[in-house]
Amino acid sequence: DEELRAAYRDYDEAVAHSESSLLDEVERPELPGGAMVHRLLAGAEAVLDFRTALTHWSDQGANGNGHRAELATGVLGADQAELLSDLLGTAWPRLRDHAPLAELRTLAASMTDLADLLRDTERRMLAVTEESEQALEVTLALQTDTVRTTAGRILFNEVLPLDLRVWDPKAKNSTNRLVPRKQLAELITETYKRHGQQRCVRLLEDVKRLGFDFATRAGVTIAVTDLPVPSKRPAQWEGGDGQLYFTLQHIREYRPGADLDEASRRGKVVRVVIQEDLELPMARATGNIAVKDSSGRSRQKYARADVVVGPDAVDAELAEHLEPISLKAGDVLSSRVTSGVARYLDELRRTDAKAHRELAKRLSERLWVGGRDELLRWTQAEVDSYNADFDAGLISSGERTSQVTQLWMDASDVVYDLLLAEIRRDNPVYMMSDSGARGGKRQTTQLSGMRGLMSDPSGRLIEDLPIKSNFREGLTLHEYFISTHGARKGLADTALRTADAGYLTRRMVDVGQDVIIREHDCGTANGIRVETVWDAPRRCPTSGLAVRHLGDHCHEASEMLRKLGEQIGVSEVETRLDGEIEYVNAIKPKNSKDAAKYDRLTEGEKVGELEVDREYRFDAVDGWLRLRPLPTEKATSEELPERIAGRVATEPIYHPVTGELLVDADEMITDEMARRLAFGLLFEEVGIRSPATCDARRGICAACYGMDLASKRPVNVGEAVGIIAAQSIGEPGTQLTMRTFHTGGVVAGPQLTGVVNVKRRKMEAMKQLMDDMEAGRFTEDELGSGERERNRAIQEMLKVLEDACGGLLRVVELFEARRPKGEAITTDVDGVVSDVTSRGLRKVIIHSKQPLSAPPDIFKSAVAAETVSSGRRTLIKEGQPITRKVLQTLEEADRDAITIRKEYLVPYRGNLEVRKNDKIDAGDRLTPGPLDPADVLDFKGVKGVVEYIVEEIQKVYRSQGVGINDKHVEIVVRQMLRKREVVHGGDTDLLPGHKVDRAVFEEENERVVSQGGRPATARFCLLGITEASLATESFLSAASFQKTTRVLTEAAVQGKEDRLMGLKENVIIGRLIPAGTGMPVYHETDFSFGDLSREELLGTIAPEREADEEEEHDLAAEMRDLETLRFEGGLGVSLEEPDEPDLDDDYEAEDDEDEVLFADTDSDDDSDGEVHLAEALFDGDEEEDDLAADEDQ
Repeated sequence: DEELRAAYRDYDEAVAHSESSLLDEVERPELPGGAMVHRLLAGAEAVLDFRTALTHWSDQGANGNGHRAELATGVLGADQAELLSDLLGTAWPRLRDHAPLAELRTLAASMTDLADLLRDTERRMLAVTEESEQALEVTLALQTDTVRTTAGRILFNEVLPLDLRVWDPKAKNSTNRLVPRKQLAELITETYKRHGQQRCVRLLEDVKRLGFDFATRAGVTIAVTDLPVPSKRPAQWEGGDGQLYFTLQHIREYRPGADLDEASRRGKVVRVVIQEDLELPMARATGNIAVKDSSGRSRQKYARADVVVGPDAVDAELAEHLEPISLKAGDVLSSRVTSGVARYLDELRRTDAKAHRELAKRLSERLWVGGRDELLRWTQAEVDSYNADFDAGLISSGERTSQVTQLWMDASDVVYDLLLAEIRRDNPVYMMSDSGARGGKRQTTQLSGMRGLMSDPSGRLIEDLPIKSNFREGLTLHEYFISTHGARKGLADTALRTADAGYLTRRMVDVGQDVIIREHDCGTANGIRVETVWDAPRRCPTSGLAVRHLGDHCHEASEMLRKLGEQIGVSEVETRLDGEIEYVNAIKPKNSKDAAKYDRLTEGEKVGELEVDREYRFDAVDGWLRLRPLPTEKATSEELPERIAGRVATEPIYHPVTGELLVDADEMITDEMARRLAFGLLFEEVGIRSPATCDARRGICAACYGMDLASKRPVNVGEAVGIIAAQSIGEPGTQLTMRTFHTGGVVAGPQLTGVVNVKRRKMEAMKQLMDDMEAGRFTEDELGSGERERNRAIQEMLKVLEDACGGLLRVVELFEARRPKGEAITTDVDGVVSDVTSRGLRKVIIHSKQPLSAPPDIFKSAVAAETVSSGRRTLIKEGQPITRKVLQTLEEADRDAITIRKEYLVPYRGNLEVRKNDKIDAGDRLTPGPLDPADVLDFKGVKGVVEYIVEEIQKVYRSQGVGINDKHVEIVVRQMLRKREVVHGGDTDLLPGHKVDRAVFEEENERVVSQGGRPATARFCLLGITEASLATESFLSAASFQKTTRVLTEAAVQGKEDRLMGLKENVIIGRLIPAGTGMPVYHETDFSFGDLSREELLGTIAPEREADEEEEHDLAAEMRDLETLRFEGGLGVSLEEPDEPDLDDDYEAEDDEDEVLFADTDSDDDSDGEVHLAEALFDGDEEEDDLAADEDQ
């Protein structure tokens, strides 16, 4: 009404006047954040002026409705009603009598939360302090709490929902500290969960607006002085004194007083330079040395070229095996010297803790953390060492290349850490990189560290010619020329490689287009077990076991430490809580000498009644025996919570200690429960339902798919999840083809555009093999007795010596189910690694217990691992080949199994994936490299091949920082496995060797079984995505993909019919696609309106669910709360005039965005005077120009 419009005009003028007049009153307007202070102070004036304006509006409106006043007081409570009365004055009765109760409740809640802040602002009690070289800090009074914060954080918190504003800086989800990208994503996700889609969209809009606004005002730029080149310095820890910690691999910089776990796991890796003489005797071992103690027990072992430090270096008995070395000031400690010092310190820690502390302190004082130049010298020395190992035949060409490449990449990472230690957090370069606005770790390192490795025009790394200069210092002519290769490759990739990724996407869409959610639950009990995917296997430094869980220590080693304590007697036991699991971390033996005595346990050793099952190495510190912490350098490709959240469990999950039921079978695992299972209860693996194992005949079911990733709710029937999966996998490939362009050609790990020159690499591997044979590193006879056998052995080794595909080529290789390049050598039996021979060509020897009924291929090239006798009669001697006659003899002697010995020839260079006494399963790797998916299917079954392909695909994408949910890959693998190859036809019409679709096979078997016949048997068949697309049931879909003539000819000859079950075939003939509302289940839905009234029609089309009503209510409440703290318009509650948008050009942009709208009319339809804005906007009697203005607003 007119009074309301007049009140808004008065209010707007009051705000404008108060802001302009207050500009002269603020004492220090030049302070950072001064504009924000002006707005807060203007808000205080606006509140007073707003009360006056509201009073003018309500002069003629107060009618003293006693019933309404009593009702409002009852709904709001006496305190809130009194608060509104105090703040709004004489305007309160009119609002109380006419405003909707829901809006009053929202207004009262926001006023209650912010009353203290409003009063303090009105009295201008805002304390502003400026500290030297620090951001402006503001002290706020929030009810009874006082917190220190910054102006920027106040502005950021204004746009957050009230329940997500956590001012406590110690809280994990605090918003009173730097909110990085990851926490910002978590905030947005939490907003969606708590407040729904509308509020989440509003938050995104507000964050975007804030970002653009203040980025524009900041005008951040950089200068040459913002880019320091890292130089050597004393050890530091976050600005204070630091200490050095030596491990066998690295030197770490950590804070003084940290425990061993923190020092060895969380310190930063550095390279050190000698500042003062170390006064430590050192020597280099010229051969393998074993040092024994007085009791004759082996105390220390040194391999050839190891550096010996301490008394052993000057031991007269070892002099003939040692070569003295000396280091002077300015020398960089090599990795071998680092390992030698670490061994000496480790021995001192066990025998003389005081001497250990003194030496560690002296080393920390005399060794400085090296700068960029020292780091480059260290890296070049390590590269030279690997080149020497290659020349000596100790490592392969591929391993030399990967090791050298990794060294230079690690050097770039260390340079970046050194650079961060020298620049302040308000450095413009750091702010741009850390916020993600422009540039990142690699770009920052190139500016003032080193450019690093480049790639040549074919995509191969130039590992022998790293760019050691940076852009601040300038590149040499040679380095500039090498840089042009990578830059040009990036430009070429934009045009050429995008086509490869696009073709992959097309194939993925074609193979997955008919995967649609067709039912709620297929009722299957099948699923897969998933675990954390590690980039490389982790081994426990205490027990040597390969471990998977995310805890700090290996729990098998903890159990051995507990049993050891029971046998030797302990005075104290230290336990540690890993999440919710408690375990023994350290024991203090009653006899102090036992700590040094039992710090190393060997396999088979007996301690009392305890027999040690393998070798253990504990830390002996100050009379304690401690577990060694698990390494954390190996990052995870995908952690367990990411893999199980939003998925349905296949079996009940119980608490490992209390037995409480946490998740029931066929129940969805929430995000919170997924994090608890992984980090709280240390679950290594969890069984979940998967699209790959869904029993639905066509399409998949909602339970096997799980949560819809777009809405965080269970997926709806009719969702075309196959198309979504294809786009999710294909789109990042398209984007990442240009990744090298954005890094200027600098190599940053495996690239999705990597090209493998297979023929050239094969020739290089063959030449290397021949050179080594001529050098006498192995003989031709070791390859086999016959020429055919020798050729087969050479071919096997050449496959292993090939370079494996990387990036997009690896993705295509997996999805096309091809035999991979650089394939690993695998075992075909379960068993134990009994030995690894090292003379000439290496062999891995495996002992396996096999039933006599095992397939004949198992016994091929196998010999007996032990002599088998029956009484005095010898059935088979150790080392005797196992023939059919021998097996028959064993059967006659009532034997049902035999232990066999199999030898696997492995390359004489390089690393192995197994160690002596490791337990292995059929299909496990013996050498590094990819596996053939067809072999994985044979050895591990369907679940094994699903897990393998998912993990390998994830490794490629995660290495580029791209996250893809597992279920998308599982859908594609399901399509690759949908064919069955008939083994026995039974009484069906199916022929052996014929490949049929799974649905056809099951329907045929059901028909035969119902008639009393014998069903057919079949095995799974793994097809590549191209072959799977062409082998689909729909000939229309296959013909539109590839080989149209052949597909249509075969369909005509075989008389095929197309049931039009997928999307493509329906699009081709112009029918409604069977997805979404095109599903048959929706066909009977009646959308005719008939004679329904407007209200009935709205209720029929969009019935308000309880959740939607709550979401809309929360959004309305939040808008009013936000308006109270609007940073554009002060702290008052504002009224906006819908009919007159053009009030003032200076305020139009600010007032248009998020003002709260109140509407009031004298409508006769509302008995209690409540009028909603939506009804006012859609009222057909409004004048045309007013309606247009309303819509604009």
